[in-house]
Amino acid sequence: MSESFLIRNAMPADAAGIAKVHVDTWRTAYPKFMSATLLANLSYEERTERHAKSLEDESIRSRYFVAQSSKAGIVGFVCGGANRGADNDVFTAELYAIYVSDAFQGHGLGRRLVHAWARRTYEQGYRSAKLWVIRDNSASRKFYESVGAVLVTESHIDPIDEIEPIAHSAYGWLDLRVAFASSP
Repeated sequence: MSESFLIRNAMPADAAGIAKVHVDTWRTAYPKFMSATLLANLSYEERTERHAKSLEDESIRSRYFVAQSSKAGIVGFVCGGANRGADNDVFTAELYAIYVSDAFQGHGLGRRLVHAWARRTYEQGYRSAKLWVIRDNSASRKFYESVGAVLVTESHIDPIDEIEPIAHSAYGWLDLRVAFASSP
């Protein structure tokens, strides 16, 4: 049997699987950008609690999707909601996080997750969205550009987990439909 993937709304029971993807991808994707101490101190338990709390709120859960493998369980997720920044008159929504486990990258799951999130967010009345990416993370920047996001601002220092300041860039969609126009 070949492996298949399902993109679906996340449920509270998915919190531990989401946390595992979250911690593991930070540890593999960010060693060039974050300290070894910060990455080593990431906690599956703490991330599980964070995601479980978010998933208990239906308004948040409705814009939280997972990529589920028929063999490996949860291998990716995306979440977002209202823009938390001062530019919420321009960008009404914000994509907060998207991660796909290393072993499952290259299957189009990231694109499918963005499409699902953007479509649902648009259906809920949001018309534009932004996201923050580590400025020097060229692979992530290329991914966001591939799903139609454009550079909004080049640099912003943002503390990671309220610990490490790191330069970020904002990308966005002035028309959120661009993010799901070419659904896979």
